[in-house]
Amino acid sequence: MSAELNTLSDEAQSLARVPLFKRLEPHELEKLAEEIDQVNYKAGETIFNEHDRGDALYILERGSVRIWVMDEDVNEVTLAELQPGAFFGELAVLDRGERSSSATAIVDSHLHRLSSDDFQTFLIEHPDCSTSKWKQSRPSVSALPTRSRRSVVLGHSSSST
Repeated sequence: MSAELNTLSDEAQSLARVPLFKRLEPHELEKLAEEIDQVNYKAGETIFNEHDRGDALYILERGSVRIWVMDEDVNEVTLAELQPGAFFGELAVLDRGERSSSATAIVDSHLHRLSSDDFQTFLIEHPDCSTSKWKQSRPSVSALPTRSRRSVVLGHSSSST
């Protein structure tokens, strides 16, 4: 399949590097790539804020992105600094709930954006990409309840809060 990947569009090749999409056939990658929007953010620009409605999944193509929250003392706490190939925003997209963290471009960044509606349609059409498979691909602090997540970030056990 690696030879087939070389004939894919740039968007489909980017998708192929994401664990969530590794099981897809080349024609499926191309179909999904048709739904992707290209977005650019300048260094320091906000991609989304904590508590925003989850409306899209992002795949970082170029640049870097900081995922962060405000702690109880209203200080910014960095949860992760993502590099090309990383994806984020997937949990809020699944339940269309509030974002559990904020995302900000560290440097000028180019991302692929897949809307919630398109992502939901994709998951229905591709049940082999179930959440249980991609959730195992990387731990997600955003999967924790807010109180527990903040405790983990602050270095406390969840039972102490």
